[in-house]
Amino acid sequence: MMNEKRFIAAVRKLIQCVEFDVNGIHGKGGNGGLTSDDTLRAAGELRVLISKIEREA
Repeated sequence: MMNEKRFIAAVRKLIQCVEFDVNGIHGKGGNGGLTSDDTLRAAGELRVLISKIEREA
């Protein structure tokens, strides 16, 4: 159950990062579709969490 909550939180964080990179917030910011360091970090954190979940299964 704990991993499920952490997984959902990590997925939400990655989604928010990607949406910010593409769209910004309220028309401000964003990276014009370029991938930011925050997005890469969020993807890496999700990858580590998935690996932990798979090892426990």
